Amino acid sequence: MASKNLILNYKNKFGFSDKFIAKTGKHLLPYIQKLKKILKEKDNQRPESFLNLVESQILIEIKRLAYQKIKEAKILILIGIGGSSLGTQAIYETLRGEFNFGKEKKFPQTIFLDKSNVAYLNDVLNFLKQQTKSNREILIVLISKSGTTLESLINFNVLWQFLKRRGTNFKNNVVVITERNSLLWQTAEKENFTLLEIPKAVSGRYSVFSSVGLFPLAALKINIQKLIEGAKTMRNKCLEENVKDNPALILAAFLFWSQQKGKTIIDNFFFEPNLEILGKWLRQLLAESLGKNGRGLTPTVSLGTADLHSVFQLSLAGPRNKSTIFVFVAQPPRPRLSIKPLPEFKKLISSFQGKDVFEIIEAVYQSVKNVYAKKKLPFIEIILPEISEDSLGQFLMLQMMATIFLAKLWKINAFNQPAVELYKSLARKILAGKVKKFNND
Repeated sequence: MASKNLILNYKNKFGFSDKFIAKTGKHLLPYIQKLKKILKEKDNQRPESFLNLVESQILIEIKRLAYQKIKEAKILILIGIGGSSLGTQAIYETLRGEFNFGKEKKFPQTIFLDKSNVAYLNDVLNFLKQQTKSNREILIVLISKSGTTLESLINFNVLWQFLKRRGTNFKNNVVVITERNSLLWQTAEKENFTLLEIPKAVSGRYSVFSSVGLFPLAALKINIQKLIEGAKTMRNKCLEENVKDNPALILAAFLFWSQQKGKTIIDNFFFEPNLEILGKWLRQLLAESLGKNGRGLTPTVSLGTADLHSVFQLSLAGPRNKSTIFVFVAQPPRPRLSIKPLPEFKKLISSFQGKDVFEIIEAVYQSVKNVYAKKKLPFIEIILPEISEDSLGQFLMLQMMATIFLAKLWKINAFNQPAVELYKSLARKILAGKVKKFNND
């Protein structure tokens, strides 16, 4: 029986060594001990307290509320942006797949409203008019940690007007998830919306295992218990003080080594199309957590095998400015598919007829790794045992812990994003007429 544990492989011949990992581990040991103390003392006042979320006792309450809210709903609309939306969307789309045709009877149709665009918003409104007859068929989940996220408030306001025009009985169809006592929290209390709290100390991009991710996922019939179990398993591994047993430490050391070797890009190369959205979640995690004080690695996302026909040439023969993280799924989805020996295609498929489709894709993947090794292009490999809630819980926790380890090595704050606040405050000033629009002259 195949292992259900995520595997991290790093044995390559390009200079990244056990010696470097051990040296990095010594630097991180005090921090790992600090994290253990935070867990032991159940300290929820620090940003690292996102590690405590997988010990949460709120699962039963969240499942009950999700069941109650989704009973009559045909459509769930999640309004959020960045950390308020990406983690949930990554888990949902990875598990449900690219094609959802025919699944709407089993699962609520889902709209991730993470952009403010007039054409898109009009499309959403028209869709709701056509697909629903009453407000009871729509569940809106508004997520904003600060409670002041500009794009999310715009989108909610547009949908709120739509619900009001439809008549009464719509407040029960809104769930607000925000920080306690934020302006949004106060407004939601006044309007009698259902409220769920985002822990004050937990940064948005580290909040997927809080109500931010758990409530909408439970409403969408994702097994949040398995998700949490996978995350907890990985968290415990990533607190190991023996460096060889700590996958987050090894991954952080690889990124640390890459930056020291002049690599400015980290390419997350997923050999499974359904994982593309995970790459978008990871891009935000790495960019917002680590892009500070002149430091950072630009995260990119590639897909196998499609991007072997687009960016592979650049990766092999272009600037040697990137390291790669390959992500592969060991267990393919069922049913398995094979290439049948059809007479009319005999010459075209002679080299792979009778082969399993997954076997062919795996051969391509192995060949890509061999080419990278031959070219001495640095890479590390993450193997997911399967596409499941447990595996995704492991993957997300691994990446979050590797990110805070690297931030500690770089002596930067992994949990804030001061540069992002610049556009928010300026946009509000422009709208208020206090600042002029940008002049191209």
